[in-house]
Amino acid sequence: YQLRKNLLNKNITDEQIMACGRMLRKQGSTVSTTNIFCLPGESFEDAVATIRLNIQAETEILLSHVFVPLSGPPI
Repeated sequence: YQLRKNLLNKNITDEQIMACGRMLRKQGSTVSTTNIFCLPGESFEDAVATIRLNIQAETEILLSHVFVPLSGPPI
């Protein structure tokens, strides 16, 4: 949650993500997520927590990307 909030400026909790995923599945929608791994400051445990969050949110389609820093633009 801290990386999402502080680094990516996304103020949404794990609980909100899980609730949204479950609600969408209950309504018959396909749940897909996009995840970025290897962010600055991310630990192995953080990456595992992201995978667990996807499972708890009942994600069906998971897109994963590895962060590659570029000079100039903000994250």
